[in-house]
Amino acid sequence: MSLVAVPELVLSTEIGLVAVSADPEALKLVPEWLLTPKLVAEACATADEEAPSPLRLVPESVRTSAVCMVAVQENGRAPSLVPEALRTEDLCRDALR
Repeated sequence: MSLVAVPELVLSTEIGLVAVSADPEALKLVPEWLLTPKLVAEACATADEEAPSPLRLVPESVRTSAVCMVAVQENGRAPSLVPEALRTEDLCRDALR
């Protein structure tokens, strides 16, 4: 079942986690109000290492320091998707690990 078939009234963090665990590309179907650092981290952690970072699917308005940090910790290619103002020394260091 696709996340598209889930009515917004019943969407939850748990449903979002199940969806992005099965397919990180499902992140593009998650409403902004449900995009948490935990959900983005799960999508990044389950993404194929050769695939582009799921952070690209997160609207810039939701790319907070916390969201970007977890994305970088899970996928070292994500820093290029982090807004310039959020590219701290700590974030860049984590990307290199």
